[in-house]
Amino acid sequence: MGFEQLEQLKQSLAKEARATALKAIKTSINVDPVLKDIARLQKLFPIAFPKSPLPKVPLKVGTLDDLVVISKEIGFSADRLKTALHTWCSTRRYWTSVKVGTPRIDLDGKPAGEVQSQEAAHANALYKKSINKD
Repeated sequence: MGFEQLEQLKQSLAKEARATALKAIKTSINVDPVLKDIARLQKLFPIAFPKSPLPKVPLKVGTLDDLVVISKEIGFSADRLKTALHTWCSTRRYWTSVKVGTPRIDLDGKPAGEVQSQEAAHANALYKKSINKD
């Protein structure tokens, strides 16, 4: 391979690297801020906010209050936490975790109560309503 061919290869690789970097920047810009907040919660509290494909777990009643108490420490506003938690708990994956007698967990993954029958019934109704929309 001659110097001219090496130079062309070098320019081609540099152009490809720039294109990849720009694509990464555009992708990160277009990500919903709520999803970014959930990703941060998953890093901070991996047991309470497990990543897919792990099943979600029922959260302790009052989890939002617990998060608001430490909001400044973890760099969130109360409104952002409320939106992220609402989004997290408004999914089929979450609703299917809410079964009678299933332990609820706190941010550290410790048991903090159990799912009651009316809570499970509500989650099941939300799940059924969501699948009937499709």
